[in-house]
Amino acid sequence: MKKNAAAMPDAGTVSAMETEWIGKMAIRPGIGLFRGKAGDNHRHKHWAHQLSIGIGAPVQLTADCGTMQARALFIPANTAHQLMPGHMMSLYMDPTTDEARAVVSMMPASDRVAEAPAGLAAIVLASFGDDLPHERSFDTLRARLQLGALPARNARLDAVLQILHSSLDHENSPDRAAMAAALGMSGSRFSHWFREATGMPVRSYKKWLRLVRGIEQVLAGERLTDAAHGAGFSDQAHFTRTFVEMFGLSPSSALAQLGKMPRYR
Repeated sequence: MKKNAAAMPDAGTVSAMETEWIGKMAIRPGIGLFRGKAGDNHRHKHWAHQLSIGIGAPVQLTADCGTMQARALFIPANTAHQLMPGHMMSLYMDPTTDEARAVVSMMPASDRVAEAPAGLAAIVLASFGDDLPHERSFDTLRARLQLGALPARNARLDAVLQILHSSLDHENSPDRAAMAAALGMSGSRFSHWFREATGMPVRSYKKWLRLVRGIEQVLAGERLTDAAHGAGFSDQAHFTRTFVEMFGLSPSSALAQLGKMPRYR
């Protein structure tokens, strides 16, 4: 794996290599997949673990550790990075999902950008196929990751996650005090507990869930303005700023050439 800290470019520099994003996307609760040509993006970080696998050539990115290149790279949630343009398959996993827990358990190091084991990359590639992956492929991935062998889930965390996900369908999102009271905790203790259990501040996680909801609506054919309001953002500009912060490019640039993967028939 290639590492060269001195070679890290300025995230604001536009390279001649940078291109449009062209490919297919699919999203299920807690997990999403992109397959195609990754294009222009700047330094960013998001609240999902990312596993990117090169197609035809290695994946290359820059992060605080320098430039890294490998057939497959694992990028932990909340890790600033910039992908170099190229053909790839990228899996995005909410850290609270069983898929993420299984992937992390297969990584020799999951607290920093690292080369993913060949066996893990093979599981993902085999699950989604070489030509036209579809939404049923997520079920294949779950089976291949043997999720039933994972340790039991945290019941209290599952209860809070249920509240957070249900709140996406309502105008008023539960505040910290309400969620803390549901678990019999003080507000400060709840915040500490949630971050310890998930690696994320609860406020940031709520914002991430809203952003994912907005992406789902855009892929379903909604206009950016409608998707932003439907996901609980004050306006399209707020949605766009959040998208740029977490993906390194604007939603219009990212989603314009992307199609939704077909449903399984």
